[in-house]
Amino acid sequence: MLRPGDLVTHSFAGFDDCLINESGKVRPGLKEAAKRGVIFDVGHGGGGFSFINAEKALADGFLPGNISSDLHNMSVDGPVFDLLTTMSKFMYLGLSLNEVIRLSTSTSADIIGKGSSLGTLAVGSEGDAAIIRLDSGRFPLIDRLTSDLSYHGVKWAPQTEVVATEKLNHVATVRRGSIYRPWLGTPYAPSRPL
Repeated sequence: MLRPGDLVTHSFAGFDDCLINESGKVRPGLKEAAKRGVIFDVGHGGGGFSFINAEKALADGFLPGNISSDLHNMSVDGPVFDLLTTMSKFMYLGLSLNEVIRLSTSTSADIIGKGSSLGTLAVGSEGDAAIIRLDSGRFPLIDRLTSDLSYHGVKWAPQTEVVATEKLNHVATVRRGSIYRPWLGTPYAPSRPL
């Protein structure tokens, strides 16, 4: 029933009735839907993302059609924190920096019909930009809040924590000519003013 341009979010969740079948592969119907233009979005929130299932999907050649977060009061203090953390998780899973930026900016703008004014730095666009820094080190990343193995009678992949060696961090945001800096007191604040 889904048509080209329709969006399915929380696509990389860890529930056994979602993306990955009992053989550890992406369900054929979902692959067919992606081929005909249905967009499979990440929508990473407190429980709708699984490192295990995302890794299986990527190994089966099924990439997200869009990377987004489902940031809310139960996920802002972890496991999501912010969109850059979600993007960093997909870099850990093997996507390139260019891929995660495209899938979080221009692709998102295209989906909502704003590709000519958002998600681009082209002349005449809104002029919004995030200034980010790629840090190296050891960064623990977790996929969901709870360690429960079922949810409403459906099996749930185990909670997984990984240690990434790279992480994207926010430096500043420019929106219509105004610079917004990270709030003080967070680990993402720059060490010196811009």
